[in-house]
Amino acid sequence: LRDTYAVVLNAMNVHLSAMGAPLEVRCAEKPMSFEFRRTDEESTWLDQCKLSGGQKVRASVAFLLTLQSLIIPEVGLLVLDEPSMHLDEESQEGLRDLLLGMRPTLASAEKQIIVCDHCPTLMPAFERRLVL
Repeated sequence: LRDTYAVVLNAMNVHLSAMGAPLEVRCAEKPMSFEFRRTDEESTWLDQCKLSGGQKVRASVAFLLTLQSLIIPEVGLLVLDEPSMHLDEESQEGLRDLLLGMRPTLASAEKQIIVCDHCPTLMPAFERRLVL
């Protein structure tokens, strides 16, 4: 189990880096939990509950991408249901930038993300949209 957990942590760090998220993750003292710290400034390791809304979204997307790549890598699909919920405007813009930054990687890997959200700030991140 420790080896599998190490693979998950390594993959999460790879995804966080590929997204341009200024975060890194490591194993926390509490079993099966994570600690995070910012990589763009000198900071201490924080429990996942201490992250900002935008950091939680980035960590969650990295975790979901990691699970998808480890469990069912041939599928190449990630669905996010209202990822902007409870985010302030700055964090919504950060999420938009994260999704925009992922577009080249997703296109070259023939993968896709489906996002269901009501936030107009996210709209520029998508080439194709279905507005209901």
